[in-house]
Amino acid sequence: MNFRWNILDGTFRSIDQFLSNSYSIYSALFVELFTKYIKAALVFMSFFVGNQLRVFVDEYVSDLPIDVDTDTRLAEFGQLVTIIDTWKNPINFSRPWCVYELFVAAKHDIPITIVTSKDDLDSLRVAMQHERGMQDVAKFLVGVNLQEIETWRPEDKVKIRSVIQATLGFEGLNKKIQQACADFLATTFRTLDWQGLANAGAAVEMNEALAKLESVLWSEQHDMVQQNIRELCQLGMTEGEALQTVQQIRARQSMRAGVSLRYLLSMNFLRLACSRTGLADPTFNDMKEAFWLREDPIGSDIICPRDGLPGCALVDWIPRADRREQTHFMSWTWRYSTGQLRSALEMFRVNSRPVLDCNSIFFYMCFFANNQYRIIVDGSAAGSDNLENSFQTNLTRIGKMVAVLDTWKDPVYLKRVWTVYEQFVACDLGLPVEFVMPKKSMSSLHDKIKQGESGLKEIRDSICRVDSERAEAWDPRDEARVMLGALSRFLFKRNMHNAFDVSIQKFIDSLFDNH
Repeated sequence: MNFRWNILDGTFRSIDQFLSNSYSIYSALFVELFTKYIKAALVFMSFFVGNQLRVFVDEYVSDLPIDVDTDTRLAEFGQLVTIIDTWKNPINFSRPWCVYELFVAAKHDIPITIVTSKDDLDSLRVAMQHERGMQDVAKFLVGVNLQEIETWRPEDKVKIRSVIQATLGFEGLNKKIQQACADFLATTFRTLDWQGLANAGAAVEMNEALAKLESVLWSEQHDMVQQNIRELCQLGMTEGEALQTVQQIRARQSMRAGVSLRYLLSMNFLRLACSRTGLADPTFNDMKEAFWLREDPIGSDIICPRDGLPGCALVDWIPRADRREQTHFMSWTWRYSTGQLRSALEMFRVNSRPVLDCNSIFFYMCFFANNQYRIIVDGSAAGSDNLENSFQTNLTRIGKMVAVLDTWKDPVYLKRVWTVYEQFVACDLGLPVEFVMPKKSMSSLHDKIKQGESGLKEIRDSICRVDSERAEAWDPRDEARVMLGALSRFLFKRNMHNAFDVSIQKFIDSLFDNH
């Protein structure tokens, strides 16, 4: 049992280290860290060593005592290597089984080594060179608190918290992990470029100038942009480097730009949709043809900041004031009409406490955020291209999802492959999901609740009916990649039902609480 496959050379050898990681960490990071840090060691890694057929298909191991394997393995190997995805709020410090592995190591005084990618180390080193960055370091690493566990399986959270509280306690655990983080920071500090630090004052000025440039580029104030370019040149950049920096920031902002709640609820957007389609209440599928498949497609005359070619995303075409960093990920379907979506978003706004400011909410909404000119007009990209990056990266960065259902009775939402997959990813990452519906649907739902148990059964039977195997997509390439490429078909179906049941049950419970 203590001889495992060496993934680097295909041989079997004795295990040297226990590797703690989240399944949400990208494979590219593993390749980098294995070749750089762990190439001389054989590691225990649950993804390879554990019987995942039992975990995911049979759900067998959830009934075992949680310390059977981890305690034994860690005690044998005597060293824990934990891979963090980023120094800013590492996902490992909130995932329940990662926290449990850290707890076992701390309980047995087993050395804990923290490793991360080169890019993340470079980011950390830059942060450690100025006061504002050190405040972030103190918040995310020095002051780490493992008590904030997030998981879509409540029983995991309860088990792990109870075991920790009964022995070391979270206060003792936090001290141990904070010491490991301090050791990690000390190593990082020792490898700083001290010659570069001689110009630390200039580096701070450069960072401040870049932050100002980032701000003015959101609003594209031409005079201010030119002024910032001159500042960068005064601080040591060549004009070519400054212009390249502007291009890179514009590209990054385009990828992260969301459409404002204000614009979606505005008469300007409604008039645009109706005038282009000639319909009083067009669906977004109607708008797809009217916006991009005519002789004058929207955005055709604008250079895309992402690839430098003609034809931009809708989010780069709308007024600048309605385009800022995404705050919410919207899960929805193009089959909805503008009336349905606007009504649901208005319900989202007024039912939030406090009532939301339309100027502060910016949605990642695929209709606006993806470059539909490339997808629909050029046909050069499918929505599922780079699937992991599209969903996990965006969802993790944004941190919250608003799921728009058209109705509670046989909703279209549960029949589309993208919305079903988005729910799976959100639940897998442990991210909060808020469900909203149009006013008419919400009124019908409340009327059904008033009928008591029979009404509740009808709601549950309808709204929990997820058929992931028959979910469809507009582009067959998307359907194939989502259902067969990202996960095995059976595993996706089984876990999707479990994950969605948890989210939708919370939504139903909240309706009773507010009723």
